[in-house]
Amino acid sequence: CIHHNATVVGPQEALAKKRLSNPNLLNGGTDIASGSFLYENDHGVFTPANEHRDINYVHRQLKYAKKEARKKKRPIFCLKIGASERHEFQSGALNHPLVIEAVETLFVPVKIDIPPGESGSSDSTVLEILDKRGKPLLAALADDQLRKRNLVVVVDTLVKGLEASSKPVPKYLRLMLEEESGKTEVLSTGKHKKVDRVAFFGLADSKAEGKFAEMNGVLEVQVCMYKEQLLLRVRYASRVTSLGALMKQALSQNLAKSLYYQSQEELILARMTCEQLQRSSHIIQKMEDPSQVRKTTAGRSGLRSTALRYVPMTDLQKLHANKLVNEGHFNEATHLLSARQSARLMRSFSDTNSRRDSVDLTLVESWWS
Repeated sequence: CIHHNATVVGPQEALAKKRLSNPNLLNGGTDIASGSFLYENDHGVFTPANEHRDINYVHRQLKYAKKEARKKKRPIFCLKIGASERHEFQSGALNHPLVIEAVETLFVPVKIDIPPGESGSSDSTVLEILDKRGKPLLAALADDQLRKRNLVVVVDTLVKGLEASSKPVPKYLRLMLEEESGKTEVLSTGKHKKVDRVAFFGLADSKAEGKFAEMNGVLEVQVCMYKEQLLLRVRYASRVTSLGALMKQALSQNLAKSLYYQSQEELILARMTCEQLQRSSHIIQKMEDPSQVRKTTAGRSGLRSTALRYVPMTDLQKLHANKLVNEGHFNEATHLLSARQSARLMRSFSDTNSRRDSVDLTLVESWWS
């Protein structure tokens, strides 16, 4: 084994390092088998120094973007800026590091300033996904949809744009869409509704994180501390799974020694679940003050024991990567990463100054730190 400070690099990690170091892959190629897309642009192969907080719009005229799209066989990401917003438009969704990467590596980005008074033009900002001829592949996204800070509309548009172009969608982008759509529902009115929920369980088995990760709809699992007791905080997509299903999973597989409730409805559900599984109702406890729940470093042991601890990831990436590492599949865990995340992993092997523990931080927090 190779040691990097406190991080152990075993055979699986060495295999992943060899795969990610393959010069054939780092030459602007695509590792289709793993879904890891490697970055190249007009300035050459990606290095961490190239990172920026905004999309790099290489083109300002559609005719040049179409020429590159035909050459690289990519769809076009076309942002049209209205005259009144030329110096003001900013979108939180378009500033997300993985959105920036997806646009720059899977599309041909072009930003066009709309002249004031142009026939048929809008004074607001519009996003379109176009084919190599410049024809729309999807309905355009209007200014108000872009300004909102949730990502689900933008990520969904990127995925559908790739699918409409018959292009493979990388795993990191699929996971991002699953997570964001699990947190936010876009209503027919265009408004956004929060649909993720949180459940708490008294921790009974160290394998509970991995078992919950196997359930559809689970977005994040954290080991926390509450009143000097270890518990699991499980965030889930309420449109995909339910609190009842989580309770049944926790009790039937002996993952939890207690069920926590925060409302009368949750108390009734916990009692029904205990009755169905013939468990004592004494394991039901009230979560009196959720603000007293504190994060610990007891969970995500798979990530903490490898160089993946230095890679900024989304919550769903962390959930699945941690499970794979704990099962002895580090190489498979790296397949969940984007090319730029993979570049950070590779850099951590040799550059100790680049290492920032990211396990307990959000992707955006750790990406720009």
